[in-house]
Amino acid sequence: MGTATELDDPGTVTGQSMPALGPTATMRCLLDLFRDNPHARFLAVVDEDERPCGAVREHVVRALLFSPFGHALLSNPGCRWRVADFLEPCPVQEADRPVPELVRAFGKRPSSEGVILTRNGRYAGLLPGTDLLKLAAERERSLRRR
Repeated sequence: MGTATELDDPGTVTGQSMPALGPTATMRCLLDLFRDNPHARFLAVVDEDERPCGAVREHVVRALLFSPFGHALLSNPGCRWRVADFLEPCPVQEADRPVPELVRAFGKRPSSEGVILTRNGRYAGLLPGTDLLKLAAERERSLRRR
């Protein structure tokens, strides 16, 4: 997690650098990314131009994995599920937006787990809700000290 130099003014917020998935990515690829990034609660899905389409939430995939035969189904190459089948809306904001705008975007869809960050409309990283709350708290402390 990174912070803007001035928490009131636009500055670049550095989210988690995390690979994004294409909508036609296999479930094996999705499972591997969650396995290799155990703290990830969501992953961005992008189109061929690297523009965010939405996100896949870890707990949705986990619920399927833990269902009877779920892991076998997800791992079966004959199963035609794609990442796009698990795609959900997620707030998308430019990384140079002020913290209050990021918080407002997240507040409109708090079940999303966080915000997808972009630079010039292209995927730049993830800002988990917990990190965003830390940024907002840091901003509030900074404002109170003034």
